Amino acid sequence: MLILSPTGATVVDIEIFGPGDVSLGTTSLNIDPTPIFFGVQALNSSITRIELTNGSGELIDNLDFGQCVEEEIAATTIPSVSEWGLVATAAVLGFIGMLAVYRRRAVS
Repeated sequence: MLILSPTGATVVDIEIFGPGDVSLGTTSLNIDPTPIFFGVQALNSSITRIELTNGSGELIDNLDFGQCVEEEIAATTIPSVSEWGLVATAAVLGFIGMLAVYRRRAVS
C-alpha cells in the first residue's frame, strides 16, 4: 500500500481488522513529503479491513475486503499417446517411408 501525505497530515494511524471487526493490530507512520510503502500480512487470520486516520483521529481512508475463499482446482489430464500408440505410429510412418522409397526406385 503506497501512502502519500494526506492533506498535510504528518502522522497516519493504521488499524488492521480481521473477521468480526476484531482489531488485529495498529501502527503509526510519520509521513513527510516522500511517499511511504507499507505492507502488512496476517499470519493467523484473514484481513477484512484496513482503516487509515490522521493523527487527530479523522478518517482518511477505509479499505474493505471481501471474504477470501480458497478454491481447489481439479487436475486436468493431458491427452497423450501410450507406448503402444508410439510403436504403431512409428510402424505406420516406416511403412509409408518404405513405400515412397520403392516407388521412387520403380520410377527411375
